[in-house]
Amino acid sequence: MISLFEDDVRAAATLREQLGVEGLTVEQSIYFRDKNAMNVRAAELGLRTAIWTLPHTKNHVRQFAAEHQYPIVIKPYDGVSCTNTYKVTSDEELDRTWPLLQAQRHDYRVEAFIHGKQFHVDTMVRDGEVLFESVGEYTAQILENWQDAPMGSVTHPATGVHREMLDAARTVVTSFGLRTGIAHTEFYLDDEGTLTFGETAARMAGAWVPSMYRHAYGIDLAYDSVRAEVEPGYTPAGDISGCTGASYLWSSATGRIDRITDADSLSALPYVCHVEVNKAPGDVLPPVVGTRGQDLGHVVVAGKSPAEVSENLRDIHTRFSVLTTNVP
Repeated sequence: MISLFEDDVRAAATLREQLGVEGLTVEQSIYFRDKNAMNVRAAELGLRTAIWTLPHTKNHVRQFAAEHQYPIVIKPYDGVSCTNTYKVTSDEELDRTWPLLQAQRHDYRVEAFIHGKQFHVDTMVRDGEVLFESVGEYTAQILENWQDAPMGSVTHPATGVHREMLDAARTVVTSFGLRTGIAHTEFYLDDEGTLTFGETAARMAGAWVPSMYRHAYGIDLAYDSVRAEVEPGYTPAGDISGCTGASYLWSSATGRIDRITDADSLSALPYVCHVEVNKAPGDVLPPVVGTRGQDLGHVVVAGKSPAEVSENLRDIHTRFSVLTTNVP
């Protein structure tokens, strides 16, 4: 029973228990899905977590914001990605946001916003032993950036604070009960250098991340994690010695596409490992409404250091362009 999406984690655990299949139990799955239980358990393990509360009333949320300062984040306790997640920056914005959740308020949680950098750690384990792990820094905090610029991430060597993230993710994943499988964990590094646990999920990463590992490292998260689970002794054979990065291709343009940079011209660049352009002239672009932007495609690049990879991604986004005509 292997979960590819967060909504499937608890259902898969229920089936395992009913069929007598080894793996994550229902009790353990709660720590990967219920962000309230998740944060309490992470704190018990010694990790720093965001300050949080439950939105019992609008006034309670307002008092929380007064104590911990805006912005605050209001999100589902068992949410997926950034769906129905709100970054609230003022009392006035809280007044506008509250009607969107007041009837389902007990499905939500409220967190103090963490200023700083956001990271993801991807961990593949079998019988508690790490088979693959990597840490990547998002090109910007998702809630600050997803409507204004392309989202992506850049990997870092396993040294210093990035080694701390890998070790913390290993502690979380195995202590929550995942002995064999794959997990995607997020951390924040604030402006003072303090590391804070964000959340974790008992499933492989999504978005551009699988393509990044596959084309730069030779690691196929889906194939390798499944094979490692069913074949004792199997170890992924990828090479993770270099630095890589990937991001969505992005445009703020809307309307019918007249011209768009093609994949061949980007693939010709020496640092590009892989590129996909999903749109073509004649397609119509809607406004940006989620972290995938307008699903224009994505690019994977390599470099000698995280700084060089970041520069290569910036170069890609300078070269990539979309020209559109408004549609009545």
